[in-house]
Amino acid sequence: MAIDESAEGRLFLNFELLNVDKAYGGRGIASMLVQQSCNVARTQGFTCLVAETTGKRSLTQ
Repeated sequence: MAIDESAEGRLFLNFELLNVDKAYGGRGIASMLVQQSCNVARTQGFTCLVAETTGKRSLTQ
């Protein structure tokens, strides 16, 4: 998520979802992609928030 508050006092939110195939898990590829995206966002004056998940889903009724 990137946040820009400089545009005439308005709040701008941009969400980016990075999804890496399960076959690549544990190789650090997902972490590298997220870190690179955050680095780019920060150099452009944005704030980056990272949320890690296990990829497991549960449905409750």
